[in-house]
Amino acid sequence: MKTIYLTRIQMYETCTRGLLVDADSGEVFYTLERPWLDNASNISCIPKGTYTCKWHLSPTFGWVYLVTDVPDRSFILFHSGNVVRHTKGCILIGSRFGRLGNDPAVLSSKPATRKFFDLLDKQDFTLKVL
Repeated sequence: MKTIYLTRIQMYETCTRGLLVDADSGEVFYTLERPWLDNASNISCIPKGTYTCKWHLSPTFGWVYLVTDVPDRSFILFHSGNVVRHTKGCILIGSRFGRLGNDPAVLSSKPATRKFFDLLDKQDFTLKVL
């Protein structure tokens, strides 16, 4: 099973920025999550740890990856979106960091998310959150 690394590089009061790396291919994606708020549902990023991610049909986002076995949490997804208000604890994927208005953002999210999903080819993977 492929391993993907999520390294959080900036943690602010309003958001968490990270890099999502496939060590095999060298592909790098940019992530935006909610800030760390003690793993509270819908308002916090997930804790550091190792998780299994599975191809999943979401009623809201269609086919996405589901992060499983997050302590005290459920339905954590990888999906497209640009700013923190586009997530309720999920991981947004982009091709670079930027700003939309006054908000920190990941940009070109839909193409980056498609590229990430294509790279994984619907196969389960291990996510290591550092």
